[in-house]
Amino acid sequence: MQDRYVLVEGAGGLFGGVYDGHGGQEAAEQAAAALHAWFFEALGRGLHPEAAFAEAFRRADRAVQSSTCGTTATAFFVQGGRLTVANRTLKHARRLAVEVGGEACGLDDLDPLVARADIVVGTVGNRAGLIGSQSLAGVVRQDPRSRYFLDLAHPRNFDASLAGLPGVRLIDLEHVFRSVESARRERAAQIPLAEAIVDEAADAYMTWFRGRASVAVIRAVRARVLEMAETEVERHARGLSGEDRERMLDFAHSLARSLLHQPTAALRQADPQLADGRTLLDSAAILFGVAGAEAREPA
Repeated sequence: MQDRYVLVEGAGGLFGGVYDGHGGQEAAEQAAAALHAWFFEALGRGLHPEAAFAEAFRRADRAVQSSTCGTTATAFFVQGGRLTVANRTLKHARRLAVEVGGEACGLDDLDPLVARADIVVGTVGNRAGLIGSQSLAGVVRQDPRSRYFLDLAHPRNFDASLAGLPGVRLIDLEHVFRSVESARRERAAQIPLAEAIVDEAADAYMTWFRGRASVAVIRAVRARVLEMAETEVERHARGLSGEDRERMLDFAHSLARSLLHQPTAALRQADPQLADGRTLLDSAAILFGVAGAEAREPA
């Protein structure tokens, strides 16, 4: 069996969750073990139950995204009011009702209970048409308030025609599967965007990686040119004041950097894995007189 369910009391209410695993039980077990804990944690930080559910489901989605199987997850939180557990076997209903602090009844006693209920959850196996629109139509006319029917059974416990009654919201496995499929399509639509981000990052990394091979040559060339500029300043600045000498040195450095800008940009783009790139790096080292150990990158 790949199905799991939980009923947990907390925050003055009752959390219920039904998890239908597919392709394996790992995802259903992970969600069943943690979803309610994340929900109560979010409630504890002051979030509204709706926001707490949204956060808990986001965390569950991230937790199982690397799993090879999946699960549908349907959860509810009841706060205040009265909880009644109905079962074909009254003894089983009573046993569960004791666990969750509720009341128990048999399926034959459903009609008056459904008439008073705000939320009805159906999980009875092999019991189609447990509640139909004909039996509920009169109740809805007399008491036209909002009612929610959550049908987690297969075959369905609640007739699909319930959705046509005023104030009735029917949520069944078909809704759940549509939501799961919609979420799957949305995630699939993001794959090309994610791949583009990865490609861009990979290209940036390769550009940086290729640039590492030219760093030693660039450093040696720049050092060589700046050294030559300073040597020429020293030669021509004899007899000048310190202030004039500094001006001449600043001018020489500025000119050297301007002349080095284009060669430096070209050397950064040189790919040592390609013949043209190796030729450019080797030629620069020779032309600027830094060939040999001086132009090698330190280990």
